[in-house]
Amino acid sequence: MHLLRFIPDLGPENPRALETRALLSGHNFIVHAQGAPQAPAVQPERLSVKTAFGGEAVFRLGGRRAVAYEGSYFVVNAGQPHILEPKPATNAELLCVFFDDGFVEETLHAARNPARPLDLPLPSRPQNTRFIEETQPHDSYVSPHLLSLHRALSKGVLSRTFAEELMGRILSGLLQRDHRMMAEVERIPRLRRSTREEIFRRIQRAREFIEAAYADIRSLSEVARVACMSYSHFHRFFSAFYQLTPHRYLTERRLGVALRELRRDRFSITALSYEVGFENVNSFAALFRRRFGLRPSDYRRGIPIADDHLNFVPGHPVQAPIAFAPATSGRVHSLPTMKRIDGAGPSPRGHARARMNQPHTPQPTT
Repeated sequence: MHLLRFIPDLGPENPRALETRALLSGHNFIVHAQGAPQAPAVQPERLSVKTAFGGEAVFRLGGRRAVAYEGSYFVVNAGQPHILEPKPATNAELLCVFFDDGFVEETLHAARNPARPLDLPLPSRPQNTRFIEETQPHDSYVSPHLLSLHRALSKGVLSRTFAEELMGRILSGLLQRDHRMMAEVERIPRLRRSTREEIFRRIQRAREFIEAAYADIRSLSEVARVACMSYSHFHRFFSAFYQLTPHRYLTERRLGVALRELRRDRFSITALSYEVGFENVNSFAALFRRRFGLRPSDYRRGIPIADDHLNFVPGHPVQAPIAFAPATSGRVHSLPTMKRIDGAGPSPRGHARARMNQPHTPQPTT
């Protein structure tokens, strides 16, 4: 088990790629790093779960783009080539959990065969499990374990054993999440199973396009084209799967990013409205006030938003952001050398500091 405080790059241009690949071979590992790479970074082709805090991280997976941000996570399956894109404008804190193939097979075999605890050795034939690769708003299946991992990392108290336990919980949560999603697919009436699954894949592709390209979308018809569906069919199935119309989902995504950026004070409110994709500042201000109950300028001044206005906002966490300790670049830590989670005394890295450029310090969640 390893903890990386830098973003690994296994591309042929990186002179340390072979060394890094050998170091990580046969191990689970966690990447907890600050900022984006200077150049596109080829990531290990392992099963992984990714999220980010305080900004966004953009990954290229074949011909599509996936975004990790504070209100969501997404999965990359084993054998899937993917590249982390450089994004100088963001200072996101990236958290990626990479699973060793053997650990995945053991954990999933136990989860699928609870009545066969003595079934060892494991079948020699890999099960080749494929999870649904979708940008997913934080849920009750996977997210609690990701956030527990983040809290332990931020406080400098993550032990090897606790990391392994959380990684097992994340895998079990992925199984439960996929089972729930496929149950939703089965609810589509009067269609063959293969047709329902294909519709679900296309709707997923369209939703991921919204997540990544929210600021540039000018027509929902272009989103329907990404799904290779007519607009009317796309609208009907998207609304059925996600309980929001495509327009409402796109608006929520834009408002969520605006909510995060308003406290950073990097843009004027007019510039921010265009930055997140709204056509004019008046439309942005009216939608923001209708959605959150106060004006953008009021929120920037520090007036809080009532909790009942924060249900499902893609791009902004419902819970208070968690403070983090700065990551040290260029270092690999073996988790057993870190402070045990049940040990006494302060973290070796000291107390977690508040986020930069934040005019206030939210309390961490419990």
